[in-house]
Amino acid sequence: MAEQAEERPPTARSRRQRSKTEVSSSGQEPQKSSGTKKAPPQTEAPKEAQPVDGALKWLYGEDADHLVKEFFPGITLKGRPSDDLNIEIDRSTLKCDLVYNVYNEEEQQDEILDLELETDWRKDFLLRVSVYAAELRYKHKKFVRLGILLPFATRFPEPPFVVRAKKSGKISALQDYEVILLCKLDAREFIEHGHVSTYSLLPAMKHASVSLLKQALAKMRAAYPDSKFGKYLNCFYQLAMRSSTMSEPGKKKIKEVVNVQYHLDWLLKDNDVVAQLNQQAREEGLEEGLEKGMQRSILQVIRSRFPTLVAVAEPRIQQIHQTEELTKLLDQMVLAPDEGAAITLLRLPSA
Repeated sequence: MAEQAEERPPTARSRRQRSKTEVSSSGQEPQKSSGTKKAPPQTEAPKEAQPVDGALKWLYGEDADHLVKEFFPGITLKGRPSDDLNIEIDRSTLKCDLVYNVYNEEEQQDEILDLELETDWRKDFLLRVSVYAAELRYKHKKFVRLGILLPFATRFPEPPFVVRAKKSGKISALQDYEVILLCKLDAREFIEHGHVSTYSLLPAMKHASVSLLKQALAKMRAAYPDSKFGKYLNCFYQLAMRSSTMSEPGKKKIKEVVNVQYHLDWLLKDNDVVAQLNQQAREEGLEEGLEKGMQRSILQVIRSRFPTLVAVAEPRIQQIHQTEELTKLLDQMVLAPDEGAAITLLRLPSA
């Protein structure tokens, strides 16, 4: 008997859920409905590490305490962020983003918080994370709270995720989840709260004016040493360049501020994403030649960030043979704010 994700109309949710989401009524896969809203765009591509993903995961690993309190009232992190459950997970079968031991004051119970960071809608996402939650429940015998942080999306299927038999309607899987849409949060409130560790998320929120973001940058710069500030700046910059709430003139102004006042080079210094890709390229280079390994990594970044450029970019990249030039191009592709910038960096003809 075939199973399908249930079409669910919007329902009354908790105050946190309703304040953060504008949803479409669908389950695991957006399907046709009688409503007028279009389902979120889908892609069959496998989930790959992206610059924004890497920056956000570092942030939640570094400042999990403040961020969990901000987004999940009544939830307290147990132990230090470095004590999270990620170290216990078999990554060959379970690829959760961030997992924490927490205490829920309202429920008066220990729980596991599985926080998933999703920058782009993917067809099998809800099915995949429901499997993560089930495996965590089985292994740790605790209630698993599933949270989904979306930096750019404006809509998301209404929870819970349900899989039913097509004719009988019998349920084979049900998973509730909480959605955090950054674009629905007010950047002014986060400034008022005064938790500097959350300021790098502000560009993705509403009311993120240039003056407010400049204020946030100044406070982050005063709060952190160079090496740590560079990582916060990286997250801030990546979100600003892809923000759905900032205007194009606003993005351009913030880019100028970062370049002139805080030096774009800091984004490359101690950048975990760039370092990881460079290391991957060098390891691959041991087997297939350093040059080909670097070329492959550059194409991987382009395929992830600017998929429409892959066909025209590949011949151009294969013409580059100097390791230093390839390394520089890899860094640039990781940080390129948009497709136009990537075209310029690759010296491709404009459309």
